Amino acid sequence: MSHVFDRGFVVYTDDAKREMLNVPGSLLQDCGAVSKPIAIAMAEGVLEKSHADIALAITGFAGAAGEGAEEGLVHCASAFRGGTTLHREAHFGPEGRDSIRLSCIRSAVDLLHKHMLE
Repeated sequence: MSHVFDRGFVVYTDDAKREMLNVPGSLLQDCGAVSKPIAIAMAEGVLEKSHADIALAITGFAGAAGEGAEEGLVHCASAFRGGTTLHREAHFGPEGRDSIRLSCIRSAVDLLHKHMLE
C-alpha cells in the first residue's frame, strides 16, 4: 500500500490546519474552518506537505454545530499536483454523526473519481 498511499493528516483544530497544512490563519479567521476556501487550502496543503500527486480534504459539521452553523454542512476538495483543485459542498442535514460521516466519504470519493476522469 505504501506505493499508493504516502500519508494522511488529521487536522481537527485551526492550529493543526495552520501548522500541518499551511492553511493561513487569516483565511481561517475570515472564512471559518468549515468553508470552501479552507477545504481547498487543506487539499493544496497536503500536496505541499507530501509526495502525493493527488489529495483529498474534508471539513464539516458531522454533529451538532455551533450557533449559526449548519449541522451536516460539509466541504470537500480534491487537488492534483500541477493541476486543478475541485470543490464540492454538501448539505446532509441532521442525519447523525455516523450517517453524515458515511455520506461525506461517499461524496468525497465521488469527487475524487470525477476529478480523475477529467
